[in-house]
Amino acid sequence: HERDISHSSVERYIGPDATITLDFALARLTGVIEKLIVYPDAAEKNFDMMGGLIFSQRVLLALTQAGASREKAYAIVQRNAMKVWD
Repeated sequence: HERDISHSSVERYIGPDATITLDFALARLTGVIEKLIVYPDAAEKNFDMMGGLIFSQRVLLALTQAGASREKAYAIVQRNAMKVWD
């Protein structure tokens, strides 16, 4: 079973590079999570001000699962979401 070795140098570097990058990202995320402060009352107030817009993705998914095309479902959700701002 022979194969072309023209990509072998990439294969030798991708593993270590990906591992180093993942380590950096996880270390950075750990720092973010450790310093994260959550204000539940403020979050609830913001959700209430949004008038239910946080559920628009769920509505879009339900429409597509019911057979609507993604474009049609998006148009419906967008049109109705804009009514929240009026």
